[in-house]
Amino acid sequence: DNPKDAVIYFIGVWHATENLYAVTGKGEVRQLTNDWSDFGSLQMLNNGKQILAERHNYVSPADLYVVTPNSKKVEKTALIQITHENKHILDQLDKPRMQQRWVSTSDGKQMLCWIILPPDFDENRKYPTLLFCEGGPQSPVSQFWSYRWNFMIMASQGYVIVAPNRHGLPGFGSEWCEEISGDWTGQCMSDYLVAIDDAAQNLPYVDRDRLAAVGASFGGF
Repeated sequence: DNPKDAVIYFIGVWHATENLYAVTGKGEVRQLTNDWSDFGSLQMLNNGKQILAERHNYVSPADLYVVTPNSKKVEKTALIQITHENKHILDQLDKPRMQQRWVSTSDGKQMLCWIILPPDFDENRKYPTLLFCEGGPQSPVSQFWSYRWNFMIMASQGYVIVAPNRHGLPGFGSEWCEEISGDWTGQCMSDYLVAIDDAAQNLPYVDRDRLAAVGASFGGF
């Protein structure tokens, strides 16, 4: 009954993932999960001792998990998957590989890019490469599962995808997120060019003669 003993669970975005967090009535914040995944919704179970959560990522559509938080160590939080809605389909498919790459921006900062590689990736081959331009303009390039911008399908068709978390996206501090305001063709546009230039110049499997960009809404702009 003491408000200071209360715990609020929430989903927060940080460094291109959307994980589970908790804040106490005393203002203490702790991270509960640390996955290359996004949690999309949650509901309390067992008088608040567990969480029912929806979880997805670039290679797995939504399923439900029971989460048992650990009060001290994020790696000790238990996740038990309780639905396997698309397992019969996913088991037939080879999954792309995901990497994180930090790139220096033109204003001297560090930008996190997701690199998604084809399932049969061969580092000795050259692959056509897509630069993904996020819409919004202020929505994270996290581990989303999309039926519109599906990186698993793109990569499975033989493309490398470069997906930058440019200036103007949440998960890298308020200043980073707000820098796009009134500057739609400035630093954020430079970030996109830096991201694809870095990939073309430093990733030997990127075919510099077969580059393209995809995006809609602000990404199309």
